[in-house]
Amino acid sequence: MLDLHALNELRNLILQKAGIKFISPSDCQHIALSISKKVNKTISKTTIKRLFGFAVVKHNFSKFTINTLLEYVDSSDTEIVLKSSVTPIYKKDVEDWKHVALKAKAISQNTLSGIVNHSAIPYKATINRKFAIQDFEYFYKSNFSFTAFISQPGYGNSTLLSHLVQNLFFKPQAKFHNDIVLFINATDVFDKEGNHQSFETEIKKRLNISKSRNLIPALNNHYEKTGNKFVIIIDSFHELFIANKEKSKIFEIIISWLCEIEDSSAIKLVLSMRSYYWVRFYSLMRNSHYLRQKWYSGSYYNHEQASNVPKFTIEEVDLVLNNIDHKAQKKLDLKVKSKLKYPYYFKFYNELREEYPQSEFHTDIIFHEIYLKYILENIYRSNQSLEKLILCKKIIQFSDYGHSNLSVDKKLFFHDFTIFKQAYMELLADGILVEHKQIQNGILIETVGFVHAHIFEYFLFKELLERTQHTMNENFLAEITTAYHPNLSASLLQWSIFTAIRNGNYEVIKLIFKLKLNNQNENYFFLFTLENIKHQLKYKPGDAVQLKKNGLQDQFVTKLVQQDFLSPSFKSIITFFSGMVDNKENAVIYQSILLISDCLNLNLKNIKERLNFFLKLNAITKEWPIDPFETALFINAKLSGDKNINLAFLEKVKTFEINTTEKESYEVSIAQVKRLISYLFILLINELEHNTKGSVHLILSIEKLYPLFAKFYRKYHLYLLYILALETSKNPGSKKAEELERIIEHLNQKSTSKYANAFLMSIKAQQHLNRNEFAKAISYAHKCINYCRENAFSLVTILNFNILIKIYTKLKDLVKVEEYKFLKTMELEKRNITKSLSIT
Repeated sequence: MLDLHALNELRNLILQKAGIKFISPSDCQHIALSISKKVNKTISKTTIKRLFGFAVVKHNFSKFTINTLLEYVDSSDTEIVLKSSVTPIYKKDVEDWKHVALKAKAISQNTLSGIVNHSAIPYKATINRKFAIQDFEYFYKSNFSFTAFISQPGYGNSTLLSHLVQNLFFKPQAKFHNDIVLFINATDVFDKEGNHQSFETEIKKRLNISKSRNLIPALNNHYEKTGNKFVIIIDSFHELFIANKEKSKIFEIIISWLCEIEDSSAIKLVLSMRSYYWVRFYSLMRNSHYLRQKWYSGSYYNHEQASNVPKFTIEEVDLVLNNIDHKAQKKLDLKVKSKLKYPYYFKFYNELREEYPQSEFHTDIIFHEIYLKYILENIYRSNQSLEKLILCKKIIQFSDYGHSNLSVDKKLFFHDFTIFKQAYMELLADGILVEHKQIQNGILIETVGFVHAHIFEYFLFKELLERTQHTMNENFLAEITTAYHPNLSASLLQWSIFTAIRNGNYEVIKLIFKLKLNNQNENYFFLFTLENIKHQLKYKPGDAVQLKKNGLQDQFVTKLVQQDFLSPSFKSIITFFSGMVDNKENAVIYQSILLISDCLNLNLKNIKERLNFFLKLNAITKEWPIDPFETALFINAKLSGDKNINLAFLEKVKTFEINTTEKESYEVSIAQVKRLISYLFILLINELEHNTKGSVHLILSIEKLYPLFAKFYRKYHLYLLYILALETSKNPGSKKAEELERIIEHLNQKSTSKYANAFLMSIKAQQHLNRNEFAKAISYAHKCINYCRENAFSLVTILNFNILIKIYTKLKDLVKVEEYKFLKTMELEKRNITKSLSIT
């Protein structure tokens, strides 16, 4: 500590420099600003107040403070500096800091163990988040004193910090392994009963540092000698505030210590807080220019949302899925993965996998299960659940049942606050509700609403259902499909389907199928319904009787050709329903669609099984425009190398003409389904027979007979376009092929179909070959082969091997020609397909 003479001398010099004769507390701010302007260094007004006796002096002034003040008064008097000695924390400084580091590491390891043991998903499935590492490293090297990781509950802040500490401090060759890191829960720093001491006292107590030692000067001294920093990371404030209501008092203790740190480069503080608590912490520091300057907000800070922890990227979602189950990472489509960007959903996703190990979730059914689990855990099964439910219902009612703003005026709850205050505060802290401030007509209005749209949609559905005495009748369905915005209407309809099937109320499903929906929505809801029923029947097989009783199977069959029936997810659903159908005619339709998929995948084993199935039902199959039995028999012979082919059947296919006397009809009937599947049989047979002309003729005939075909059978029509483009591209210079290529490329931007991607790459490879753009053709062919191998599209794989063979034949590279002929043969032999199979 400076002696009294030195202090008085320094004070006089500062007053002379600032032009002040009689100092008052308000002058301290002026002096701090004057110092900042002159020497471009910051000393807080609190430090100036302590220097002049307007605030309590809790520790020695740091060397930085003394030297900055000397620089300000233009003094080179080193005698003052020499007298401001810093007492070492222990006599054997280096050795004793090792003891402190070991104690801090032991506490940190204990904190890490708690996170690992309480992880919502297996900890090995969690990931290191790159943004957190980058943000921390920037903060570490900067002049900022503190930062915070802020988010709504469930974003995995504790897990994020655990990876950060392990990777940057504890792993061998970690970047900051020489620093002292104290990773600790807030409950282990602050007293739950409210008997709070200073922040420094609490830290010294945990690290067994003598009470009489001044921690900040000692840490500064250690940093000057070794370059090693002291990093404090405090997690789990929400657990502290459950037991301790004095949030402001705790925040003031932290803020006070941040002021005491001043511009020390030796100390870095990291906090982890929920958005709700951060807003209150920030309100205590926002008026301090000094504190705002010392806070690093992070690269993703969003002031409106009070958050700087972003959602998962798709790449991060894939990493977590792969760690949980590498098969799931490939099965889930992009739309489903995009919803898993919210980290807290993975807890419920993992629970669903354990509860329903036999289920494969491909549509939004998985999220309705997840949403329900989330709502049950955070509202229905939480403390004060009844009060919370009443508040949620009131928000729906005050929003005019979703017809007004989704956030409502907070003043509407004024009369309920005395009764529901605790429940309301918990809903805010748990990230169910959020408050907003906005200006309306020059007046500040506070509003409150749900953080997540899906919670609002769920409670809106429940309230609408309550208004009809929990009966989903025609009036209920008419209201949700006509009175709301299409997106909200779609969500309400999904909840209706989900709830009806869960309750075994299949009459509601029949009503929903009668609704007049646009083609795209109708197809989506059909798939959503099938997957819900499939999931229900796996774990409640007794519902199958009621399903048959309601005649829903016939309705399902008529909608099949309107779906993307070649997608893997839809194939699994058809396979499931084909095993429980009791109508033989419907069974033939299911098996016929599966036959098409098997042919495209060159799955000879499955094709033989379909053949045996059709043989038993030949009396039904022969009534089709193109007999499924004869089709399976021909394809089996072709792939097996059997030369005993039914030539009469083949001639029928070659000369097949669409009945042009048919009236243009888009009625979805069993007869229409048979016709559309028969057309696909012809296209498959033509491909195996190299009958490009026949395929083009058939597709153009369909387009001519049904001008509005694309509107009513969008997915089916797209496949016809892909096949037409592929067939016409086999004729170099075809203008039709170039036109179709442009159309398909545009359509493919809106499609998530894996087959669509495979066809497009094949078309591009063929077109670049036609233009003698060999490098591009080779690139697309290779991409397509790799893509098709991942997704088991073997027929398209063979097509692209043939393209590569043609390219290298043109280039007269016989070595490459033989290489790709060999690879093609290996691909065929792997599936027991005759190597003499020729596909152009």
